[in-house]
Amino acid sequence: MDSNQMILIKLFISGLMSYILGIIYQLCLTKQSIRVKHFYNISTGLLISYFNFGIQTGHSFITCMIIWSTIRLFGATRLMVALNCIFCMSYLLCGYYDKYVNDVHEITWTMPQCVLTLSLMALSFDIYDGQRNLKSRKQCSNDKKTLPLMNEDTALERIPTFIEIISKIYFPPIFLIGPQVKFKDYIDFIESRESIFESCWKPSILRFFSGIIYLSIFQIGNLYWPTRFLLTDDFKSMGLLAKLSCIAVLNKITLCKYISGWLISEGACIMYGIARNPLNTHQHDRCSNVSIFHFETTATFRGIIESFNITTNQFAMKYVYKRLRFLGSKMLSHLFTLFFLALWHGFATGYYNTFALEFLIVKMETDIANKVIEYRTKNHRFNQILNNIYIRWIIYLLMRIHVIYMLSYSLVSFTTLDSQQWTSILSEVYFFGHFIYIGWFIVSMLFNYFIPIISSQRKVPIEMKNK
Repeated sequence: MDSNQMILIKLFISGLMSYILGIIYQLCLTKQSIRVKHFYNISTGLLISYFNFGIQTGHSFITCMIIWSTIRLFGATRLMVALNCIFCMSYLLCGYYDKYVNDVHEITWTMPQCVLTLSLMALSFDIYDGQRNLKSRKQCSNDKKTLPLMNEDTALERIPTFIEIISKIYFPPIFLIGPQVKFKDYIDFIESRESIFESCWKPSILRFFSGIIYLSIFQIGNLYWPTRFLLTDDFKSMGLLAKLSCIAVLNKITLCKYISGWLISEGACIMYGIARNPLNTHQHDRCSNVSIFHFETTATFRGIIESFNITTNQFAMKYVYKRLRFLGSKMLSHLFTLFFLALWHGFATGYYNTFALEFLIVKMETDIANKVIEYRTKNHRFNQILNNIYIRWIIYLLMRIHVIYMLSYSLVSFTTLDSQQWTSILSEVYFFGHFIYIGWFIVSMLFNYFIPIISSQRKVPIEMKNK
């Protein structure tokens, strides 16, 4: 058994422990003081971290100390937000660089550091938003005006204590692989004295066994069809369609690994009680990181983004994309957001290729959808054809096939990472996806640039004629 397999076993044991700890919390600690709850979450989280990463647990603790010190020193200012974001990303990237220099390919402390980085960056923004909202309220009361408040669902109007910060960071079900949990939701959860074990244990166990099913598919599939098969002569001897189908199957198996981890982690969050939806107490979806039905049935890449790694995508939308409004371009904001996500994953070229393809594919999907909608409004016959149930099913199946094949094509570089490997695999299918999507992007940009010029030139003779 290699070291990477041992780490994966430890992660699985940690996931199981989170369920047991959640049961203890629900049955014994909900009525206890907030201080006792914090101590329980910090101590158990640190033990789980030490069990997995040993003395390297110090990296996360040091990061928390520096972030809290910066918050106390500079307060809820833009400088504080900038310093914390730069420090968190720099510390994480130093960890990646150390792995690269030492040629380390196994899971290390950088994995939970990824989760911690986003969590502490979000905390810094939330504190800034909260203090800004307080100032807005005071201004409203003085001027008798109503001003819009920023991100009320996440904004913090008081600066958390160091104990609160590390309690949330080391919260057992989310520390290792997520999901991202709003700090405001965590504080509400800690302050609640209600035990919901009777209503949460069934959906928790259901999520756990769903995760086990996906984990089993990954283990069995990876045993017979490992990713390295794509580098063999057997793969190279296949036809183009067979190669694409093989890539689709192998990457579908790989995705099961991520989905299983998120499902097991989400189940633990449900067991603790933090996942209960405050708007509908019968639902426990507040920590959902993957929507299984949506992911397995969606016919668009936008649907994949909405249903896969949900909390990370929500972070990117709220704290990166929307904060880039000053660029004045949705496309530029989208590009910078995807670059941030690629950098957050690491230095490997495979990450940047995957996110670049995501941008290009979503751009093509959006362009086509807009043109179809525009033509449907102008052409009644075309609209009737598309409303036919059989035509709709045919279109859905074609779009679903496109998503399955091209999602796997995009993920080849994400799963292999090494530039020589993923370029070798994609060269076997002639980089056809790159040609399609890059070609569409170039043509659409040229089209959008020249059509307004041509239209304006046509208007001039018409206006002259009218005169």
